Amino acid sequence: MPRRNSIDINCDVGEIAGEPGFAKDIEISKWVSSMNIACGFYAGSADRISAIAKSIHIGNVSLGAHPGYADRQNFGRVSVDLSDAELQHLVAYQISICQALLERAGRTLGHIKLHGALYHLAESDNHTRELIADVIQSVAPNKRVLVSATGCLQFALDRRGMVFQREAFPDRAYLPSGQLVPRNQPGAVIQDSEEVARRAVQLVQHKQIEAIDGAMIPIECESICLHGDHPHAGLTARLVFEALRDAKILVAVS
Repeated sequence: MPRRNSIDINCDVGEIAGEPGFAKDIEISKWVSSMNIACGFYAGSADRISAIAKSIHIGNVSLGAHPGYADRQNFGRVSVDLSDAELQHLVAYQISICQALLERAGRTLGHIKLHGALYHLAESDNHTRELIADVIQSVAPNKRVLVSATGCLQFALDRRGMVFQREAFPDRAYLPSGQLVPRNQPGAVIQDSEEVARRAVQLVQHKQIEAIDGAMIPIECESICLHGDHPHAGLTARLVFEALRDAKILVAVS
């Protein structure tokens, strides 16, 4: 089976408030090639976006908007009933805020990735995927969009000629169907950093990942996602980076 020699690692950042949260973001930035920044609705703030953009530590890391539902209580992980216009305004506003703040700091918006329940709805509901594809095309038509390798948003973007990369999740458990195990189920989030690193190499080298029942699921991806709100996110990012390096796999935006 042919093997990839490079992969993007993306990680959600800007989600933990205060100096400890910012320190974790900067630690993560050493080991990833893309950072998805919370836009201030489910978590984060304008100040954090600016602080990340101005940090001398982020180097050539791609900085992206990570829009989600305006629901801090549930961390954007519960669906909110919105009209079509409200949904599109929600996404457009957050992308525009992030883009403007990055540009003010001398940086460029590199990519877009939806967060939480909004991400999953866009990947599973045909109507929502079309709304999301339309609004991203209108506000950031040439930006890379990170999408689920097993979801449907990629098809809406592809029809519009938009740039996207498929991602997979070595720190999340998968069902045999190829969908993620819901977060309210036991074992949904993989806590062992070394196990996450092993699964990341498996994804890149062999284009497959082990499901919760032991079955192997084929997955084609150009990016792997790590969740920044995990208590050991910095350690996990480093171990994933080192495991890929040891396997002669370059971490970079392809």
